[in-house]
Amino acid sequence: MSLTGQLATLFGVALGAVLSMATTMIVEKARWRREQSVRWDERRLNAYAEYAHVVKDLAHRYRRIAVAKGIAVSGAAPLEPTDEVLAEVAEAGGAALGAR
Repeated sequence: MSLTGQLATLFGVALGAVLSMATTMIVEKARWRREQSVRWDERRLNAYAEYAHVVKDLAHRYRRIAVAKGIAVSGAAPLEPTDEVLAEVAEAGGAALGAR
């Protein structure tokens, strides 16, 4: 085999290795992005569920206070708006807003 043929073969092998490595890097980067997206979607879903739970709890407490004040006529058991109760509601409201 001549020197030119050997160089062509060597160049072909090197080009194949570079293209294979580039393709692998592109595929791995895309897979990593998909995994990160799924992970953030799970976190986002958990955050939304936690927020919905806090808002539901606040709505229930406000309804009970409204029943105690005579604003709402039926529903949950009355909850007198004492300083302690109002402090708990304010704390829960801060949790809904993300305050720590």
